[in-house]
Amino acid sequence: MPIPPDAEVRRVGPEPPFVAQALAKDPADLPGGFDMVRTVPDDEVDDLKPRTKKDVADFYPGVTHSLRRSVEWFWLATAARKVRGGGNEHSTMLIHTTTETAVHERFKDPLLELKNRTLTGLTTKDPELLDRLRTTWAKETARVPAADFGETTVPFEDLLAELPDVVEATKVVIDNYRSTDRLDYESGPVTAIAVGGNTLSRGLTLEGLVSSLFVRAVSAYDTLLQMGRWFGYRNHYADLPRIWMTDELMDWFSHLATVEAEMRLDINRYMNPGVTPRNFAVRLRTHPKMSITAKAKMTSAVRAVAAYGGQLVESRFFDVSDNGLSWLEANVAAARTLVCRAARDGSARTARNETALFTEVPHEHVLEFLASYSFHERSSDGDSGRIAEYIRKRVRAGSLGRWSVGVIGNSQPRADTKRCDLGSGVEVRMVRRARLSYDEDSDFDGVADIKTLSGSRDEAIDLDIASSQPKRSELDARRREQRPNEGLLLMYPIDPWSEPTAKKGRVPLAAPTDDVVMGVALVFPRPEDKDSDVEYMSADLSKVLVEEEDLSILDQDDE
Repeated sequence: MPIPPDAEVRRVGPEPPFVAQALAKDPADLPGGFDMVRTVPDDEVDDLKPRTKKDVADFYPGVTHSLRRSVEWFWLATAARKVRGGGNEHSTMLIHTTTETAVHERFKDPLLELKNRTLTGLTTKDPELLDRLRTTWAKETARVPAADFGETTVPFEDLLAELPDVVEATKVVIDNYRSTDRLDYESGPVTAIAVGGNTLSRGLTLEGLVSSLFVRAVSAYDTLLQMGRWFGYRNHYADLPRIWMTDELMDWFSHLATVEAEMRLDINRYMNPGVTPRNFAVRLRTHPKMSITAKAKMTSAVRAVAAYGGQLVESRFFDVSDNGLSWLEANVAAARTLVCRAARDGSARTARNETALFTEVPHEHVLEFLASYSFHERSSDGDSGRIAEYIRKRVRAGSLGRWSVGVIGNSQPRADTKRCDLGSGVEVRMVRRARLSYDEDSDFDGVADIKTLSGSRDEAIDLDIASSQPKRSELDARRREQRPNEGLLLMYPIDPWSEPTAKKGRVPLAAPTDDVVMGVALVFPRPEDKDSDVEYMSADLSKVLVEEEDLSILDQDDE
């Protein structure tokens, strides 16, 4: 896209939209960063993409709250661009939820129906629609001020005059390797909502991209970075791009923003005398849930261990099929052994009702527990071997030698769950953790997803803290003050039936055991030395052969 020589342009790279999310939960607490990322709630994802390949045949997407908001923002932003004039003549929205081409096609009718309904509402001046659009425009322009980009906020009434033509002109284009209805930017101005897979996520350039709904989770650095389509120049509309994605994806892109910022600092060191790419390899910060690239491409990488400093790792998935019984029993046995050792070698502390707490537990007991307890393979951050290796590393550095070990029972006043005896005088009421349901469970594969195991109240069990429901920032601060070098391991005896209470979309856990299902959460303190809790991957350059060029001929006279 050509840039006029006198134009003030803004380039959007991987850092700006994610700086706020990368460094703090509240963007207002930061001196920089563009507050352009909006959350797609987890409970909407199943309406935007099929859970598994076998679900594709019967899957039809719905117009969720986030999808409607992202489309309406696309129309508002496009109308505002028309009022401003100048810049890219095209305006595009990206919807990328899956690579399944059949699903792409099924987005077309709901989107066209939304278009027609909105156009009718604009024509009849439907007050509910106009109030919603006016509120959206006011809130969004307040969160990302146009003045920060050298622009002037467009009054809603001016924008409203352009909206009917914008909505009317909008095409819904399905662009994938099977489709014939492709985006065509050569035949005049385009206003389009593009739905597709890899051709859009990391192939075709999307001209005038202003709104993105992006929920396809890919955990490899290189693949995910290619899929971020909000890069490039945004002349006259740098304040208007918005991205809708899940919290998990937001965290991953935030991590990538940090990785790239650090890479740039590393590359700056090439400017020092005597330092070249041949003797100085750029480092890449690791992430416990993400891979840098495919293993086949990492053959020259120097191995590193992922870091868990400041993180919470917890059980989320449980095998409740008949085949999972032995797995469940082994995990309960590991928990009872840890309780016995913690009671013997730790210090018993008074905690709230239906809980038990032992402090000063030697780290060896935690390592032995991790050697026996198995997280389900779907828990990407719950790798017992990787966690144990991290603990050993931190112990060598003088931290995590002692642990707090807690047992969390059901302390609700009218709790009626059965009691669970874990030995050594520890007996508590079981907690309930119902599982998420999947389409009436017609295709349930036996692996239960409880989504969330622990809460902030539980993470504060070994801390002196006033709040009964402390915020994450308060938890981190108190742990740094009171137990900066100690870990916390929490065990949750879960009722194997776990009938859901008031939560919708839940069904009984129905685990095949008469004993208990054991959930586990580990809380790691954030190390004071920021470099010590970050591990990197780097290329091994020791075997790189470089052909030396003979430059002596340059010293000879021309013949």
